[in-house]
Amino acid sequence: MTAGRPTARRYVVAGFVQGVGFRWSTARLARSLGVRGTVRNRPDGSVEIRAVAVPKVLERFRHGLETEMPGRVDSIAEDSVEFPEWGTGPDEYRIVH
Repeated sequence: MTAGRPTARRYVVAGFVQGVGFRWSTARLARSLGVRGTVRNRPDGSVEIRAVAVPKVLERFRHGLETEMPGRVDSIAEDSVEFPEWGTGPDEYRIVH
């Protein structure tokens, strides 16, 4: 078990990230690390991820977004967010359509 207090982060990933299995790959990565949250396509062609985990796990998650995803990641904008209105996050990581 990783020590630390869970935090919520938002990542907006730009590049060739839609239509290549990117959301499904983020879900697989998140579940393997124990990250909770959501992922969705945005109208501008980017992908938005809201993730909840302890900081060390979120660092590994971000690294995986940069190195393990299909398509092409040009940039990742990251910021802290308050825990979403659904509390501390969904019980798992899910793809939002």
